[in-house]
Amino acid sequence: MTINEFNKLENHIKFDLTFNQGTFIEYFINGNQRFALYSIFKFYVEVEYNSLENKIVNIISFDDGELLEKYSFF
Repeated sequence: MTINEFNKLENHIKFDLTFNQGTFIEYFINGNQRFALYSIFKFYVEVEYNSLENKIVNIISFDDGELLEKYSFF
């Protein structure tokens, strides 16, 4: 599956694929927001969770760049 095909899917299918077929890489917490990074197929998926609302609020996919840099703690 390509990143473009993934982006066209409904969110519940994106979640299912990410959590069941993706490989968890790293997470970080920023206030009430938790971000988890997964690798799936040949791209990355970031899942954003709001702990106050107790729900996932966003899911985005990307290849590289600025979004990936926030997970490197060097």
